[in-house]
Amino acid sequence: MSWTPIAADTPLRDLIGTSVVAEVRDAVEDEEEDEVSHVVVARFRADPRGVRIDEVLRRLDTGDVASHRWGAPWRSVLPEATPLDAALLALRRVRTLRAAQVPVRWPAVGGRVLSVVVAVLIMVPVLWRAFAAGDPGVSVLAVVYGPLVGALFWPRRTGTPSLAPGPKITDDWRDLTPRRVLELLPSAPPLSGRGPTPADRAGVVRARYGELLSDVIYRIENSALFDASVPQTQRFQLALLAWDPAAENADALATELEESFAAARRIAEDLGLEHLPTTAREPARRAALVVTTALGTEEAPEREAAARKAADLLNDLALYYLPAIDPGVPSLVGERRAILP
Repeated sequence: MSWTPIAADTPLRDLIGTSVVAEVRDAVEDEEEDEVSHVVVARFRADPRGVRIDEVLRRLDTGDVASHRWGAPWRSVLPEATPLDAALLALRRVRTLRAAQVPVRWPAVGGRVLSVVVAVLIMVPVLWRAFAAGDPGVSVLAVVYGPLVGALFWPRRTGTPSLAPGPKITDDWRDLTPRRVLELLPSAPPLSGRGPTPADRAGVVRARYGELLSDVIYRIENSALFDASVPQTQRFQLALLAWDPAAENADALATELEESFAAARRIAEDLGLEHLPTTAREPARRAALVVTTALGTEEAPEREAAARKAADLLNDLALYYLPAIDPGVPSLVGERRAILP
C-alpha cells in the first residue's frame, strides 16, 4: 500500500487523475469547540470548466464509525488553480490538516442514478398492478413511497453515509474503516508555498456559489442561503458586491468573502427546511422529491410532468428565494420573473 503525502495547498490541476484522502475539521471560529477529526475522500478529473471533484465527507462524531460504508459522492467543478484546502473549505466548510494520494476504488454507478432507479423499480410494478386492478389508492402509495425509498440512496452532505455504494479504501484485502484510514494517513508535508492569490480565492467562492445556485434541490432544502433577510446571507451578498480584485485591500476582501460564505452556508444547512414558513415545509419537501425524480429520468414526458408538478408546488408558495422551475433547462433552474412596480 502506497500513500503519498501531499501539501494542503496543492492546486487541483496537479491532482487530476488521482484520489486523495484528507483529515479535516469543521471550520469553526472557536477551535476549542471542535476536537473531532473527520475524513474526506475525493477524486479529481479533467473537465472543460476546470476540475471535476467527486467527494465524500465521513464524519466521525455521528453514525456508526466502525462501518466500512462511506456513502455516495457529491460532484462539483472548481477552477483548476484552486488549492486543495480552499476547495474543501468551499465544498464542505472544513479546514484541511493533512492529505495523501491514496488508491481508491470508486463505484461504477452514482448515488443519484441509483436513487432514481430504485424509485422507478418500486413505482412501475405497483402502478401496473394498480392499473390492472383499477385501484387508485395503491397508485397513490406507489407515487409517494417510491421516491421516499429512493431518497435513502441519494448522496448526503451531512457526513453520514446513504445506502448507495461509495468509495472503498483497502489495505491488502481488507476494507478500511474511516477511523483506520485516519490512523494510516501520513504526516502532513510543508505547504508548497504556491498559495492562492486573492482573485483565486474569490474565484473558488464564486464558482461554488454558482454551483449551488444551479442545484435546484439544494436551493429548496437550504433556502436561507438565498434569502437576503437572513443576516449571514446579507453579509455574504454584501461581500460579493464589495469584491474588487484591483483594490488595495483585495486580500481582506477575499477573506471576508470566504468567511461570510462559510457562515451563510452553515446557518442555511443547519436550518434546512425549518427556514420556510411552517405551512410551506411539507410542499417544499414534496417538491424536492419530485425534482429528484425529474433529474434522474431520461424520458422527456416523465421529466416534464415531474418538473411541472414541482413548479406548481413552489409557485403556490410564492417565496422569492425558492427557485423557479423550468422543465426546458437541464438543471431545471429557471429565471425568476422580475416583479414590476
